[in-house]
Amino acid sequence: MTPFGPWLPDQPIILNGHLRDAQNVTPKQSSYGPFKALTSGTEALGSRPYGGAGSFRDASGATHVFVGTEQELFELQDDGSWGDVSRVSGGAYTTGLTSFWRFVQFGDLCIATNWNDAPQVFTMSSDTNFAALGGSPPQARHIHTFRDFVVLGHTDNSAFEIAWSGINDAESWTAGTDQSDTQILPDGGIVQGFAGSDVLYIFQQARIRRMQYVGPPLIMQIDPITDSLGCAEPGSIAQFAGGAAFLSNDGFYMLQQDTLTPIGADMVDEWFRDDFNESYKYRMTAAADTKAKLIYWSYPSTQSVTGTPDTILMYNWTAKRWAYARVDNEGISRVYALGYTLDGLDALTTNIDNFDVPLDDQSLTGGNLQVNGFGSTYQLGPFSGDALEATIVTGDFEVHTSKRTFVSGVEPFVDTTEVTVATSARERMGDSIVYDSAEPIEVTGIASAESNGRFHRFRCVVASGATWDDATGIDIEAQLEGEA
Repeated sequence: MTPFGPWLPDQPIILNGHLRDAQNVTPKQSSYGPFKALTSGTEALGSRPYGGAGSFRDASGATHVFVGTEQELFELQDDGSWGDVSRVSGGAYTTGLTSFWRFVQFGDLCIATNWNDAPQVFTMSSDTNFAALGGSPPQARHIHTFRDFVVLGHTDNSAFEIAWSGINDAESWTAGTDQSDTQILPDGGIVQGFAGSDVLYIFQQARIRRMQYVGPPLIMQIDPITDSLGCAEPGSIAQFAGGAAFLSNDGFYMLQQDTLTPIGADMVDEWFRDDFNESYKYRMTAAADTKAKLIYWSYPSTQSVTGTPDTILMYNWTAKRWAYARVDNEGISRVYALGYTLDGLDALTTNIDNFDVPLDDQSLTGGNLQVNGFGSTYQLGPFSGDALEATIVTGDFEVHTSKRTFVSGVEPFVDTTEVTVATSARERMGDSIVYDSAEPIEVTGIASAESNGRFHRFRCVVASGATWDDATGIDIEAQLEGEA
């Protein structure tokens, strides 16, 4: 068997071990699994979400999910509906077209920012509406919690400013009081976001800084860990236990314990640059699935003329493998599933026979963090529907070096019978790639082929809705041309 190697679209096509395409699959340690359709786990919002959702547990352990639109803030209810929890005074919010809501937890508080309005606060165990955060904090694009502080970045005072609250007090913002203070970063460009817990990483356009709490009188020590490398897009930052991944101006990186590792160089960086619709880069969102060790980046491709995200790029940080899916969505987030009773499912479907979420799915049983997405009708749900049609394309093989060969059959090692194989043969690397007809596998497990040429490429397609777990590789039946 020839294993399906890593998907490396930036590498030369003649290297046998890697793939030319890995669409609608998830990368695993030594195989690829199905990428499943986005399902509807909630009722629809009235308009598109601006940024991802925030999901937290309050002081009693109850789960909350918040999301913001252009003018409103909502909380997900137990029956799957969205309750309007916008501020009572101050009028509708004014989230800008290229702005986004960010949510963090500070004890029993959920704090939200959208840049255009004052930061908002919601006591999760008791409040029914958000209100302006006390202490007159600045308006800000970015927010994070760090030890016993709330930290804001890119404020209405300066795009280079960070500000932090008083210690263990989210509503103390007087510089010099209770260890609250501000800092204008001297270089590195505007603040793009944060990541971290024991230390706080501050992402700028052309620099990354590490902030540590050292106590009075200095309070915070801020040191650069890069000279010129920063974050190109705030929505690309995905935090996970022990690190973060993000998009820089020269590709994708992972940051762990002050160490930066390029994870897309000579793999997918060039492919992504060609595929990414930069006119709508503000629609990018990211999330990490720590159980599957996968990082997801949702973004609009050049095929999306309206800017609606239509692609999810995936990286498995233990296998160091990539893949992608073409799926329309309105952004992704890590969400605590609330759980539903059978009666509560009435809010999601009127016909249980046609309901596309399995009844034992984590989004229905509740309590677990998982990556969810907003669908085209602004319904939040997990990627747990039917498997999408999956396409795996190999690199070009010289089955016999410098010799023309005849391929008579291909056996795909995929644990389903719903798979077809198409073969392309070329004499020269510059010749066009033309595939023969796609052939199903026979009872022997082999798909027939009649392919003459020096270079052979194979395209395996697993049908939409098929039940399968692993696509591992192929076996090729071939002989030198003219041999019996």
